[in-house]
Amino acid sequence: MSQPKVLNHRASKTAEQLYFLFQNAYRQEAKVIGGAALSYFAPLQRNAATIRLAPSRIIGIESSQGDIVAAIELIEPSAVQPWCLIDGLCVDPSAQRQGHASSLLKAVVSSYRRRKIPLRVKTAVANQPALALYSRFQFIAIGHSAAHGIELMELELPA
Repeated sequence: MSQPKVLNHRASKTAEQLYFLFQNAYRQEAKVIGGAALSYFAPLQRNAATIRLAPSRIIGIESSQGDIVAAIELIEPSAVQPWCLIDGLCVDPSAQRQGHASSLLKAVVSSYRRRKIPLRVKTAVANQPALALYSRFQFIAIGHSAAHGIELMELELPA
């Protein structure tokens, strides 16, 4: 398994690879969530151009062939948002159960803890695998909301 590294999602080839990763992983997640996610799931609405223009930082893991098999997307802290938002974490279905999500999250948690910056994420209440992953990293529930008919839980890992 390669080590997590910052990806240049502004490069066309990288954005295309991320697009296919996101489509494969988020299609599977929509099935796990069920209900409203089966008819509209916001992460599936993105294309390579919107990924290239995203104001985020993306850290990924590549296969030995150079394909991106896992990625975590981060919205950095700002004056109006003093935490780092995990805007997405996905693993290609063919590369799941190999520790990629844990590896990405471990790298991100380590980096932001050193800088004393809290991490936040929203995930579907029905996405038990994601909730279990964040629980293992000691994220705690801080709120609930809904978007597009999907019940969400907001989690935080304090600084």
